[in-house]
Amino acid sequence: MKYLPLLLLFLSCSTLQKEVHASPVFWEILEDYNSAWSKKQIIEKRGEAHEIIKQENKDLWVYNSPKTNYQIWAVGINPENRVSGLAYFPSSPEKKLYISEVEKRWKSRNCVHKKETKLIADNFQTTRTLECEDGKKVAEYNKYNEVLGISVK
Repeated sequence: MKYLPLLLLFLSCSTLQKEVHASPVFWEILEDYNSAWSKKQIIEKRGEAHEIIKQENKDLWVYNSPKTNYQIWAVGINPENRVSGLAYFPSSPEKKLYISEVEKRWKSRNCVHKKETKLIADNFQTTRTLECEDGKKVAEYNKYNEVLGISVK
């Protein structure tokens, strides 16, 4: 009986470790993306969109996190019902995505770090990106190296 708390602590730590290092589904979608994907294929992978925003030459499908209700995916659908690009926005404060993880996954994709500072409404704003495959894959991150969003074209 005196070992029960120790056993519970061990089991909870091993379960947490397993969840943190599991391969997330978002990597599969981002790395397998193909510009020939149809609207139907996105529905098969992500389900129906939570919101569809009509734009001039395409629709923007928005997917929210079931836990936080924050937007985690955006998918552009062109008039031919093909995917024109997609974006992933990590939104979980307890499981942050760092640029080092993206660098590690995309090390063979000819990536370059870029940093640009602009004056916007009396404030300087710095944008940090990791651009791969001539801008087809872009990860934007902050000064703490936390990924804000990943987009693929």
